[in-house]
Amino acid sequence: MFRADRKLVHERVTFERFCTAAGLEIVPGTFQQAVPPAPDLTVEIAGSGGVAFELLRINDDDQLMRLSLMQQTPRLLENEFAALDAATHAAFCNKYSDALITVGFKSTATLAERRRALPFVWQTLLDLPGGYAGIVDLYWLKPPPVIDVISVGRWNTGGRPRFRTQTLGFVLPLRIERITEKLRSKYACTEPLELLAYVDNGELAHVDDREDIVRVVTEGLPGSQFRRVWVFEGLLNRVALSLP
Repeated sequence: MFRADRKLVHERVTFERFCTAAGLEIVPGTFQQAVPPAPDLTVEIAGSGGVAFELLRINDDDQLMRLSLMQQTPRLLENEFAALDAATHAAFCNKYSDALITVGFKSTATLAERRRALPFVWQTLLDLPGGYAGIVDLYWLKPPPVIDVISVGRWNTGGRPRFRTQTLGFVLPLRIERITEKLRSKYACTEPLELLAYVDNGELAHVDDREDIVRVVTEGLPGSQFRRVWVFEGLLNRVALSLP
């Protein structure tokens, strides 16, 4: 799927989730997506008629990259584990048949960097005493710089090791200035125009997020082409704000 196609699919899915959370009913057959200078989509909402929506993702780009890496890493661990030579794989399965293994990476480490660090992970785990459980002391082992944590929990894992990952780092502030930029933009449409600002797979995590959004919308909405600004939290699947 081309990048542009993925963007269209993602925006449609996000919009449909938003409508469900907001209690807005899309009239079947009325959903249309467009390209600039038109807004992202037009749709007929039951009881409201035709409405145009511009969509805006307000996550910090670095935060999205970290999230994407975190979501891709479990599959990387599984694939690299499956690719171990037969003897190593058998020894690992025998030693960790009831283990949930957590590998924590630096938040900005690329998939390639994570892959290159995995031989250290496998060997470190194989060198541990039988039945080991807990956080591995990495201080004297000089791990690759992308590795933060290796830990072993003992659970009923179906007779084979299971893997999970964590990516350490702070939640970055939302890019609220992008709302101001959108409110200053002009769009080619005849329908009433609304802005859907959304946090992709996230939420308003910082104390000032809500107040800052209300402030920039209060300042920018009156002179804009928009009649309303919505804020949708993708992680919680809820509408956080509807302004005014």
